[in-house]
Amino acid sequence: MYNTKHSGASHFCNRGEVMDIQLPTWDGRSQFKYHGSVNNETDIYYGKGFNYRVSITAEIYRKMLRAFKGCEVPCGTNFEVDKRPKESLGYWLGQNVTKTAIASYVAQILIHEGYATKRGRIISFT
Repeated sequence: MYNTKHSGASHFCNRGEVMDIQLPTWDGRSQFKYHGSVNNETDIYYGKGFNYRVSITAEIYRKMLRAFKGCEVPCGTNFEVDKRPKESLGYWLGQNVTKTAIASYVAQILIHEGYATKRGRIISFT
């Protein structure tokens, strides 16, 4: 069990626990919600009124965690895929999940569940 207060949440959870949670985006300027967990699949709700949704399967998370294991990379939150650094999480998501800019949410989920940490503009995978 770990304290998620560092990621903008204020409760305790276990890695892999299925939850409904609201978190700040990577830059902290807005909020998003998600249901599920990295181990099971997540449904991410974002935008005004949380009326947009994207789902990420557990298999995609496993691939992502393998690809970035032990790495420190830019988050890559630019809305245009071509402007995201090629080594960034955002670029990887754009190539493997959706062209929609979701790194701002996925990074915070990974941090919240203990798979990564944030250091300035860098996401550090454990």
